[in-house]
Amino acid sequence: MRRRRSPVNTNRNGVSLALIAVLLPVLILLCGFAINIAQVQLNRTELQCATDASARAAGRTFSSSRDRTAALADANRIAASNAVAGQPLVFRDEDLEIGIATRNGVGARYDFSPFDESDANAVRLQGLKTADSPNGSINCLFPVFGTKSIDLSKVAVSAQPEVDVVLVIDRSGSMAYADDEVALFPPAPAAASAGWTFASAVPEGARWLDAVDATEAFLEALEDTPQLEKVGLVTYAGSSTADVELTSEYSQITQGLDLYTNSLGGGGTHITSGLNEARAMLNDRSPRDFAIKVIVLMTDGRHNLGQTPGTTANQITGDGISIFTVTFSEEADQGAMQETADAGNGQQFHAQSREDLIMVFSEIGKSLPTLLTQ
Repeated sequence: MRRRRSPVNTNRNGVSLALIAVLLPVLILLCGFAINIAQVQLNRTELQCATDASARAAGRTFSSSRDRTAALADANRIAASNAVAGQPLVFRDEDLEIGIATRNGVGARYDFSPFDESDANAVRLQGLKTADSPNGSINCLFPVFGTKSIDLSKVAVSAQPEVDVVLVIDRSGSMAYADDEVALFPPAPAAASAGWTFASAVPEGARWLDAVDATEAFLEALEDTPQLEKVGLVTYAGSSTADVELTSEYSQITQGLDLYTNSLGGGGTHITSGLNEARAMLNDRSPRDFAIKVIVLMTDGRHNLGQTPGTTANQITGDGISIFTVTFSEEADQGAMQETADAGNGQQFHAQSREDLIMVFSEIGKSLPTLLTQ
């Protein structure tokens, strides 16, 4: 019988170790490269977010104050809360540019051009993480192929665009009473003359007169902005009236209000009717499709006719219209108006007195929407 030979055991351990020794550095380099890419992408996102937030703050401050120094200070204040690569971002004076943002239509992009500050409506802010900036470059976690740091830069533009706004003012019977009176007839308002009735001129100290003063403060705030806002007027009681179509001649708004100062009727509080009238004015009778559309709704009472305002606001928001609500006096339904503002992507304000109401309307006029256009 022939004896079978046992196979020869070839030891290849040395070959495997040599292969690992060659490939391991390559693998480490590839891992370092991948980590650097992820790090840079994270820092790029952080830089864009910090620049966007700071530009938004700077744009809002500049639009209301026209103060470039204050705008830069607010940009740095917001940047301090938005770290980039673990460090707060710092903006220099040359990183902030004042200008004007315009577009030709609703589907067009905004274009930014440096412009004289007295007529500007936008700010452009440059966020830098570069070797020649106060923020320095981004240090790579793993220096690969001699690359130890990377420069990053981002730009954001914040603009206060042209706005079409409709004021929706309550002219129900309660507006004939003072803000500290219970609006329940009878009796007549305390300041009313003997024989006063609804449809007579409003008495001194009436909430309506306070609303007129507040509207004038609102229009004055718009006059101070560089962009062209158009304003319309809708009033409502048991039903609504489109008193003044959208116009840049603000004197027409005060004239429209004066008609009711001389003869204020009674009636219920059909807030939804006023909202729908304003919606039609903005959607159907406004030629400026590119303008931001806003409703400012003021009431001193409680909605008591028709569909609830919150439900209507949900429908109006679908048209891209924002709704700000203002309640006046303790009798106003602040809860319902908060719901209306929330549904309308706006804000709710409450005024207890004439002075409060004027301040609120003025503040709304100064803080109409700003947006990031780049």
